[in-house]
Amino acid sequence: MLARSSLLASHNSAPAPGWKGAGSGGRTSTLISASAAAGTSPSKGTNGSASQAKCGSGATMRRSLLAGGLLLAGSTLVITGSEAARPLAALAAEEQTATADKQVSVYFGSGCFWHVQHEFVVAEQSLLAREKLAITARAGYAGGEGTVRVDGMDTTCYHSVSFPGSDASRADYGRLGHGEVVGMTIPESKVYDFAAEYFKLLDGNGDRPDKADRGPEYRSLIGIPGGVNGPLFQAVARAASEKEMNKGGKIQLLAGKGSDADTLGKRAVWVYDTNSNPFHQAEVYHQFHDGFFPGEDYPRTYNGMQQELVRSGALQGTGCPDSVVRDQSGRWVYGA
Repeated sequence: MLARSSLLASHNSAPAPGWKGAGSGGRTSTLISASAAAGTSPSKGTNGSASQAKCGSGATMRRSLLAGGLLLAGSTLVITGSEAARPLAALAAEEQTATADKQVSVYFGSGCFWHVQHEFVVAEQSLLAREKLAITARAGYAGGEGTVRVDGMDTTCYHSVSFPGSDASRADYGRLGHGEVVGMTIPESKVYDFAAEYFKLLDGNGDRPDKADRGPEYRSLIGIPGGVNGPLFQAVARAASEKEMNKGGKIQLLAGKGSDADTLGKRAVWVYDTNSNPFHQAEVYHQFHDGFFPGEDYPRTYNGMQQELVRSGALQGTGCPDSVVRDQSGRWVYGA
């Protein structure tokens, strides 16, 4: 892919000053409003780890329960304040709903992942009110045959034409049968909404917008737990059925087996089981990258998320040739 290859050459070096993505489909971007931190960003050209709440002292917990109108007395649940007027069954139902809406890892792909990542960052912001370090969308690879050991890590790499015969070359995602995707972690209840956003990326023929990219690396694919036999498939199927298509017809959702064929011109999307076909994060220099179509020159607030996530440790290298290296303490930092 000439347009993208020429852009890539300028991104293998250390980042340049500022902050840095992909989009078309007529959507308006309302991107990160945080001001850029001091320093430089990647040239214009794994998942963030959520902090886990820890139990405090008994007094702290008691104050929290009191503030919410709930207090445990021995083994009895005592309802205080305004909560006393609400049926206990309703409170229990709300708690069950909140607990049941667990987070799930999924991925979506159709053509170049630069554009797709941008659109799902916007989706996380608009649908989940996530910002900055809470954003989980990452460019990556999935749907192929495993990984290769590179620099002590089991990984998958971008086309390593500059390193023929190397471990990175053997880990080439195309050789391994993977496609370009964007992985993220979202609530189960939002799978339909994110799938609907995905199908907006496809044109009226069910194809990716960047048709100059040819080959199975750019096929349309979705990853959910259990694949077509999983509990979330119906949410994906519903979103697919609502996609408006030229000359009628529907998009076919096909069970992915791994290393599957391109979908261009076939009105089809492969659906993979994330348990057997997991997501593999792509190199740091691919993250929060501008697209290569006109209008896909994204705000520096978007581009700069890459640097902010690297500094926080939420975005790390993969072992492949990249713009980041490990320092003596083992942290990933931008190379010289």
